[in-house]
Amino acid sequence: MTRPHRVCVAAAASALVGSTLMVQELHAQDAPPSAWARAHDASSVTGSTFISWMGAWSPLRPIADVARGEVRAPMAPGVIDAPIPIAGAFMLSGAPGSLARDFTVVPGAARNFGELRFQRTQERGDFHRPLDMVEGSASQLSGGGWAPVGLRGMAMGRFVVDQENNDVSAFTQRVSAGFSAPFVVTDSVRPPMQRTRARLEGALGLQLGGFGIGVSGGLDSREHNSIDFPLRRSGRWATPSVMLGAERVLPGRLRVGGYYRWSEPTETNVLSATPLTTVLYPIQGLDEAPGILVSGTPVFVRHDRRATAVGGTLEFPLLGAAVVVTHERADRADDQYYQITSRVRPTDAWRMNGSETRVQLARAFGAGTRAMLVGHALAFDGEGRRNDLTGLAVRGRDAQQAVELDVRQRWNTWQTAVVVGITNRAFRREDFVAELASTLEVRTPFVSAEVARKLEATSVALGASYATRAPVGELPRTDRGLNYRRLQGPELAYDAAQSSAFAGWLSARHTVRGHTLFAQLRGEQASSQAAVPPSLQPVGDRSRLSVSVGYRP
Repeated sequence: MTRPHRVCVAAAASALVGSTLMVQELHAQDAPPSAWARAHDASSVTGSTFISWMGAWSPLRPIADVARGEVRAPMAPGVIDAPIPIAGAFMLSGAPGSLARDFTVVPGAARNFGELRFQRTQERGDFHRPLDMVEGSASQLSGGGWAPVGLRGMAMGRFVVDQENNDVSAFTQRVSAGFSAPFVVTDSVRPPMQRTRARLEGALGLQLGGFGIGVSGGLDSREHNSIDFPLRRSGRWATPSVMLGAERVLPGRLRVGGYYRWSEPTETNVLSATPLTTVLYPIQGLDEAPGILVSGTPVFVRHDRRATAVGGTLEFPLLGAAVVVTHERADRADDQYYQITSRVRPTDAWRMNGSETRVQLARAFGAGTRAMLVGHALAFDGEGRRNDLTGLAVRGRDAQQAVELDVRQRWNTWQTAVVVGITNRAFRREDFVAELASTLEVRTPFVSAEVARKLEATSVALGASYATRAPVGELPRTDRGLNYRRLQGPELAYDAAQSSAFAGWLSARHTVRGHTLFAQLRGEQASSQAAVPPSLQPVGDRSRLSVSVGYRP
């Protein structure tokens, strides 16, 4: 069996036993700053060593959503942790019709790659929002790779299995409370929680003459339960997703294509307040959350999503650079149900639609220098309705723009990489019930740098990254009700606070007879730089520590 076939078989076998190429961030509010607009993970604890450019292709990345992020430092460029960044519509936005040809036409692109990785992480600190986990730790096994299939195909697969333990959880049992929808159910306790996840995704692309066709799909499954606490929280999350695409090669090395995305995440949660009672707080926009006493009878909460997107791709050469442009239109429907026995009419409904554009330019300068510019712009409008009211309850708009430049240099035994960029996120909500509005714009410049040295069979890398937030905007007055000051107010104040995050890491890689072992130690800390008067802002610091080891055949 040849080496390409061995890599492909290994990736497929990994998928069968549990199935991501590296640590993923897929569905959460804590995505580090990046212009790749990659997928977000519900577990910030397990997002410490991921390479930004390797996650944008995921079919499981959210549709028509903008995550409201925690303060994070950028990820490492990955000088010795990953192959060089690959240009093309597949890596930029997941268009599967471009998969096979992207790995053929990009100079220096690795045609075979595979790895297994184990990671242990933990985080704690007071600088967080009310609906974030207070402190926790996680163990994670991930793996995957890509390899040719025959002469005209390319396959990619990845998996992640992890278990997270939160010693002190959030005021909600939801897997992630950082989506754009302004409706979420919370309660008055933060019991210890355990979360488990299994995630599998893959893609296959083929070249058929001047055409390219492809398909990608994924499934993310999670369970979460309270531990040793006189009140039971339990829930399940399931996210299936499929993406179809095709492209056509035209004269002049011009490539045009299109794709379709579909996803239907579903989450169910049960709150059983026995023998301890609790109070349920349904957050519905900026209105004061009512308190509902829960005792004896369990409360069932369900959250359904239906999301689709249609996109187009364009690739062409320009002055020695490869230029890629993708654009998609997306729609999402969120329905939340609670305190009912049948899903006849949702308690809260949120509808969002808009568009997203991504741009990529990649160019090599000689044999040792490569530069890549990546940017995106997206904007989505939303409307929310409540079944206890007639008419529109909440209206909002989320927009984000980002750009980053990645420059890598290699000479002799040395390698360096610098990533510098800025993100700008605008967030507006109008609550017609509370007669309040919130407008916030957050600019986050960031930089990440890494230097590596190869010493015979061993390579060592040292790096650091930094991000700072400069928010401007207008928040509702703070002389609101007690629940607003406990839940919505501190979250808005957190986003509106000047803050920064710093990270540093040390990586090592050793190769013996064609087999590679690698390890990384990373630490990160975030803190506020100035308070928002009158202050509802969380204070203190937030620290994260991660240790990972891995193997590549």
